Amino acid sequence: MLEDVSFTFNLVCGAWFDEEAHVWVSYCPRLNIYSQAETEEEAGTAIQESVSLYAKVCYERGLLNEVLQKAGFKVKP
Repeated sequence: MLEDVSFTFNLVCGAWFDEEAHVWVSYCPRLNIYSQAETEEEAGTAIQESVSLYAKVCYERGLLNEVLQKAGFKVKP
């Protein structure tokens, strides 16, 4: 069983309105994660949830250190 782990990311993410799809698209370039929503605020929330879920899944699969290092993070033991 996996232990409870807590960590914090400070990432720069952005959002823009896609005129063709009529949705707000949010993007985290450091991790190459995209999300979308109907409003800019919802897009911000969606990218936060996407990054959180991505990190959780990577941790559960034992890949978090590798993924973060590839993204340029310095991982402390």
